[in-house]
Amino acid sequence: MSNSTRRARQVSIRLDRTDPAEVFIVTKRGTWASFQVTRGGESEMAGLTLDEEDALSSQNALLWARSEHESRVGRVAAKSQKAGKKAGTSRTPAEKVEKAKQNSLRKMETARMKRNLVGGAGEREERSEDDKAVVEHDWTKYEEEERLRNLELIRKHRSRQ
Repeated sequence: MSNSTRRARQVSIRLDRTDPAEVFIVTKRGTWASFQVTRGGESEMAGLTLDEEDALSSQNALLWARSEHESRVGRVAAKSQKAGKKAGTSRTPAEKVEKAKQNSLRKMETARMKRNLVGGAGEREERSEDDKAVVEHDWTKYEEEERLRNLELIRKHRSRQ
């Protein structure tokens, strides 16, 4: 007869603290269930024994606390700078401008923004077919060089493993 598994229950385990790659679960029947740590789990342990991890726990806690403190100091400093800028700035009141002048200023600003987005009037000229081919050739050559560099990096990475 088996027990219901609807609720979580505590399980007693046994392991060798110097080599925690295998975990044993105590059973009532006498033979203990054995579980092996996966490669991903081994890489998480990074070659540390549980004893070493316990010994380094105070240093680890100190590093986390220091990191959190520095982060908090940075956030508070950034907030105080923003608050100082808001409180310390004195703004001049907006000018009243005639409607006609306001419209002309808006049109000038819009034209300036369009020039900046498009790149100016001089660059809008149509390119010849030869120029288009040269431009296309340049980016395809660059793309091919980048692809070859990436392949070389992948080969080097695989050869290390």
